[in-house]
Amino acid sequence: MNTLTYTDIANMALDWVGAAISIQSIDDTNNPDAVLCKRNIMIAVRSELDKYEWAFARKRLVVSESEDEDKVIPGYHCYVLPNDFSRLSMYTFFDEIPKCTLEYAPGHFYFIQDGCLYCKAPIEVLKYNSNNVNISKWHSLFCDVVALNLAQRIAPKIKGMDADINVYEALYRQKLKDARRLELIGTEAEHGGMSVLQYQRIVA
Repeated sequence: MNTLTYTDIANMALDWVGAAISIQSIDDTNNPDAVLCKRNIMIAVRSELDKYEWAFARKRLVVSESEDEDKVIPGYHCYVLPNDFSRLSMYTFFDEIPKCTLEYAPGHFYFIQDGCLYCKAPIEVLKYNSNNVNISKWHSLFCDVVALNLAQRIAPKIKGMDADINVYEALYRQKLKDARRLELIGTEAEHGGMSVLQYQRIVA
């Protein structure tokens, strides 16, 4: 279990950009660096959760079809997505993977529209990734990724508009690569290699 706090993540970002001192709390409204980090950290977190499939962010939800007539589309089963929905898990249609085609392609199996999932076959459990995950569930490499995302956002304010963002971008790409490799190690493989849907969800 991760024991870092949002203040720790903020201080990691401040260390990366070379801030003079650490902050005692990200909620300290009297510290300009704390205010800056607080303003940007949740955007950094959400953007990283939305980019890829993260195992620690995966959830399962028992669902039933929507009875809202305004949402009905002939030929599809409609399911209202939860408020913390980020993206479908690569395991959502695990049994139907051979039949799946890309969203909006001819003969597509499913699509997402106006906060609802539409698919041609009924489902009982929605497997999805959440964009609201307790920090205790993050792994250490994801903490690095978020800290470096935050560092890129705050660097111009800390170092000035001439701050070399390329340095933080390069560090970010390396940490992201390490974090994604960790995820791939734990990915359930299919016989003969990764499925189309797994590839779509991981690299999209």
